[in-house]
Amino acid sequence: MSTPHLAEHLVPLPVRVRPRPGESVDSYVRRLALANHLKPSYLRSYLAGPPDYGPGKRPRPDRLAALAGREQGILERALLDLVQQKTGASEEAQAQLHKGRGQTRALHGDPTRRPS
Repeated sequence: MSTPHLAEHLVPLPVRVRPRPGESVDSYVRRLALANHLKPSYLRSYLAGPPDYGPGKRPRPDRLAALAGREQGILERALLDLVQQKTGASEEAQAQLHKGRGQTRALHGDPTRRPS
């Protein structure tokens, strides 16, 4: 007997929190938990999903997307370490991701930089 994909049955939390670009998964989970009056450690454990419930486990991207009420792709683009958790991406791949974000800033202008 196969187990159905559990993330399909998760209901989004009542308060939806928008991810901040470049935010860590831990920071986002903490903000999501506090906005919904949950203990961050409880939500973090729940997001790890079966059979990995428990402290110290990393949230599963599909479960995080379902409970956050956001598309998984949006969270993967916004949260720096979510892709690394999902695919086991190397540090080199993460560096390429950051480099691409820097190029976007250069094309569209960095609001924190003054024109020279």
